[in-house]
Amino acid sequence: MGDKISISGLVSNGADLKNGKIAYELPLNSYGLKSDFAYTRTNYNLVEEYKSLDAKGNSSIYEAGLSYPLIRSTNENLYLKGKYYHKDMNDYMIADKYEDKSINSFVTTLEYDKNYSIGTLPARVFANLNLTTGHLSSKNSNPNNGNYNKVDTYISNDIYFNEIFSLNTNLTAQKVLGNKNLDGSEDLTLGGPNAVKLYPYSEQSGENGYIASFELFSKLPNIASYSHKIGLFYDMGNVYQEKNIDTTFQRKTLQDIGLGYYSSFDDFFLRTQIAWGLNSKPISSEYTNHKNSKFLVQAGWVF
Repeated sequence: MGDKISISGLVSNGADLKNGKIAYELPLNSYGLKSDFAYTRTNYNLVEEYKSLDAKGNSSIYEAGLSYPLIRSTNENLYLKGKYYHKDMNDYMIADKYEDKSINSFVTTLEYDKNYSIGTLPARVFANLNLTTGHLSSKNSNPNNGNYNKVDTYISNDIYFNEIFSLNTNLTAQKVLGNKNLDGSEDLTLGGPNAVKLYPYSEQSGENGYIASFELFSKLPNIASYSHKIGLFYDMGNVYQEKNIDTTFQRKTLQDIGLGYYSSFDDFFLRTQIAWGLNSKPISSEYTNHKNSKFLVQAGWVF
């Protein structure tokens, strides 16, 4: 038993976006009951051709949760989790606040993982199923005010062909329960480093949809304590509105393909990826000189 603290951050110059998160996990007893707390802060400023609008905003997210193992073993685990979220979001344009809203929600989660075999090939699956019940309060005229419910799932599977090659497959999906649109912060977002990597978070989002990712890995020979591997990935996603209220919304499938290099040395890790557009539209929500390619870097220290 031991507590754990984690810190993460993200910076994007295309929208002058800065995001930081600090989280703390604390075991409560020897039976596996744990509590966790987190705080996330995001600030953004629109730049380049949108700079004259002086558009900017910020959000703060507070989290508190509990988890308990229903099944706990070496090869199979099932957890029941509950988490409360409070989100405060503010947007400004030309020095005037045009959006002031908050969301209170509770998420019930079943989380499952298992080691298994496909024929003679070892494999591992991880999955979660989430039911969210929330309430949006906005001081401005917002048609999405009030209660909402949604269900979403995430499934990740790894197959190990041998000591060198492996295949990872991910699926994320979301569906609103009830004929009501969500606030944008509760939508499924197609862009970002854990979705269709070419696109920023602001590229395309909707109440309902899916994201699928596939990556073939090849381990490279270790150099002392330095381990590394390369990957070839493909991502695709599609979202749509629950109610067709926004006439400017155009449903589209976003796709990319790319290469990744992943390394670790003792407690440090590095992830580098380059993504190219694949038969889908160029980046439109972020100013960049490279509309059909993106280079991503993530580094960290585990302590």
